[in-house]
Amino acid sequence: MHWWTCPILAIGLIILTIVICRWLRIPQRYRIQVIDILVVPMWYIVHETMGSRFGTSYVLWFLLIWWFVGAILAWFLMSNGWSFRSFWRKYWVWTGLLACTLLIIVTILGFVYH
Repeated sequence: MHWWTCPILAIGLIILTIVICRWLRIPQRYRIQVIDILVVPMWYIVHETMGSRFGTSYVLWFLLIWWFVGAILAWFLMSNGWSFRSFWRKYWVWTGLLACTLLIIVTILGFVYH
């Protein structure tokens, strides 16, 4: 299996999730968005892509640093009046966006150093 099949799988997964969410009207019935559903699968796809292309995956280190940044953000934002629920919701979305950004970076680096 080639290393670039995982980013293609990610695109297919994103499109499938968008179609299913719109068909079932999930965002209107529940307070959940597409990015909320895709956080964990995107981190797994980043892990597989990085491991397949470069031979090792640093996703655990990215997550540990991100959790440290999250702890600092939680301390700062909650002391400035944010509720835990609103912080957690934003942090979860930011985590998914970070995974998408890392997948794009790993894919570009994979094609550049192919």
